Amino acid sequence: AFIISLFFIFVGLFLPDKLIALLGGDAQIVATGKNYTRIFMCFAPFFMWNYICNAFVRNDGNPSIAMSATLFSSLFNIVFDYILMFPLGLSMEGAALATGIGQTVSLIVYIIIYIVRPIPVRFTRKHMKPEKVLCVKMYSIGIPACLNMALPSLLISALNVILAAYSQVYVFVLGVYYKLQTFLYLPANGVVQGMRPLIGYNYGAGETKRVKKIYATATGIVLVIMCIGTSVCLCIPETLI
Repeated sequence: AFIISLFFIFVGLFLPDKLIALLGGDAQIVATGKNYTRIFMCFAPFFMWNYICNAFVRNDGNPSIAMSATLFSSLFNIVFDYILMFPLGLSMEGAALATGIGQTVSLIVYIIIYIVRPIPVRFTRKHMKPEKVLCVKMYSIGIPACLNMALPSLLISALNVILAAYSQVYVFVLGVYYKLQTFLYLPANGVVQGMRPLIGYNYGAGETKRVKKIYATATGIVLVIMCIGTSVCLCIPETLI
């Protein structure tokens, strides 16, 4: 994760304007956002380590701890966004610092939990040496998952570029829509996140019937959530926007 994060640090330090332009930003957006991106990308290792710790804690059967650490980070981010941007006058740079420090604080929370309430998986120096077979196995699973997550971002980037040719307002409208979609999608995503380790445990134990039951139950819950979300969007679109 650290090695991969070096790439993002490089992009953030040397190519922030190119990245923002690629996402559909005009000259004014590029000028405003490049310092934010430069600072934000320097925290890439902390973001990645945070995700790793979150995954370990969730798969250890402690989703409430993972949620608490994420909430703590978000609340820290919200409060310090205001403090750094306005009373301290750091503007967009302050927002970037608040976001990066918020992720670092969340990582510190995980480290404290790891020390106070040790999980069965222990980090030791002898296990830090990369193994070719294990790395290949991780990437064989990770790359499809990464592409699955990256494709929507590529879609948004392409749409931003197309819409920016007409008006920056269209780009903003698309941004509002995707934020709204995220709020509707998150409850369903929570079910999926909870389903994954359960399916993994039971598949590994050879409990095929239970795997099918978990899959069917989760699919039913997600269907209900998304139907409610669709109904709300059809009934009160103006209010939501």
